Amino acid sequence: MSAKDFAGKRSKGVVLIVDDDTNDIELMRLAFEKAKAPCALLSVHDGADAIKYLGGEGKYADRDLFPMPLLVLLDLNMPRLNGFEVLSWIQKQGTSTFPLVITLSYSHLESDIRRAYELGANAYIAKPVDLDGSVSLVKLLINLERLAALRPRRERHPGRSL
Repeated sequence: MSAKDFAGKRSKGVVLIVDDDTNDIELMRLAFEKAKAPCALLSVHDGADAIKYLGGEGKYADRDLFPMPLLVLLDLNMPRLNGFEVLSWIQKQGTSTFPLVITLSYSHLESDIRRAYELGANAYIAKPVDLDGSVSLVKLLINLERLAALRPRRERHPGRSL
């Protein structure tokens, strides 16, 4: 979805997908659509663009077209800057205004999981490999968002999960 096409869904917020694999992005788009998720999806294709988006730099400075997302779905293995570098950048910003970040990865290495949490990821989830798994993930995220809306907001502390 282009930045101009999502205005009607914006009332529930934006989810930013950060992934270099266009097939994985399309799978998540289909899953959000099938799950009837009440949000808009935007995507960037590497960590460098993710940092520009989150920092409101360049073309991403227009927050009407590129609002701060409520949630970032972050791939770890990407060109230019990887997901760990994005997490490190977010952590260095030292602000609680950044969105929740869920890493999605095919890696099941304990060292990758530990590193993602140490850098402030809120969750580490294995990437779904098919539409049904992706829809299940999106439905889980929707339910978690509903639960989160019931509790008071906490400040984000880098290096700690939810």
